[in-house]
Amino acid sequence: MILKSPALGFAPLEASVLRAYISAARKLSPSIPRELEEYIATAYSSIRQEEAKSNSPHSYLHHYQNASQHINFTCSAEVLGCGGSE
Repeated sequence: MILKSPALGFAPLEASVLRAYISAARKLSPSIPRELEEYIATAYSSIRQEEAKSNSPHSYLHHYQNASQHINFTCSAEVLGCGGSE
């Protein structure tokens, strides 16, 4: 059986382009202008307050729980000698 990767729907970048982009990005030091700090803090606080009021799971918590379960499974499997690591 021959397995094929699914169609990407776009042309991937060449490795040399990615390397150049990463090299240029490492030279930058992004910062948030002082006049935006209060706005961002207020917006973040509002989002968290709305999440606290809702009954739906929070996206950050969902990702943490999935990662935590995977780690626990992997550790348990290794203790039992079943492998478990990918």
